[in-house]
Amino acid sequence: MKFVRCIIPIQQQIDERRFDHFGTSVFLEIERRYVLVSAAHVFLDQNLWMFGEPRNVPLDEFAFAATSPDLATAKNDLVDVAFAELPNEIAQALKDGGFVPLQMSDTAYVSRPSDNRAAFSGFPCTKSKLQLGLQQMRLQPVFLEGPLLSQDELTFAGCDPETHLAIPYRRQKQFDARAKMPITGMEPYGMSGGPIWRFGNDGNPWLAGIGFKFDEAKALLVGTKIEEVFALIQQQSIERWLASRTGAQTGFRS
Repeated sequence: MKFVRCIIPIQQQIDERRFDHFGTSVFLEIERRYVLVSAAHVFLDQNLWMFGEPRNVPLDEFAFAATSPDLATAKNDLVDVAFAELPNEIAQALKDGGFVPLQMSDTAYVSRPSDNRAAFSGFPCTKSKLQLGLQQMRLQPVFLEGPLLSQDELTFAGCDPETHLAIPYRRQKQFDARAKMPITGMEPYGMSGGPIWRFGNDGNPWLAGIGFKFDEAKALLVGTKIEEVFALIQQQSIERWLASRTGAQTGFRS
């Protein structure tokens, strides 16, 4: 259950009453710090909100650390990850709302055997519309599963095998196992920033990365390995520690 309850939809406020779904994030607890992780091009937009109790929480209240603090898109940032460190009261509000943070032991940071498949997860825009006052609404995330590309295949596709994960996703050639018929797959727009799962030999999932792009021309879902997220968090922790003693600026955006 926690592998569903850690996935948090990100909304964008359009006007006083309208909230449109915008992206996806994942809730983590790392060394007694609560963080919300997503794609940089999601978090660096404006007027973003997430679920909370007793009210929705504006993300503009928090400082963000991103791989491209000034301008991040899936095109010009090949890592494209960001995180916000959450105050304890906000983290508690998320937990009160039914969300559960993942621990380090739930991630690929701990080496373990696995098969060669992965699943990209998140909330697609086509299934996500919210109105003001509907804070209790819960959405079921979508999971898109496929075989991981090899290092050679990643390189051929223009990805970096050191930082990226990718699976094929051909929308026009999906198959509904229940109906036993070919279908057109879901448009994954809105799933950016959602977790990528690998599966252990015991069948249990673990967090392996953060999805950030659907390359329709190449029929690929592409994401960043979770190690890059931990590297960013560690880097910003060091920068903030130095800044507290020198007054220097950090990569955080407030």
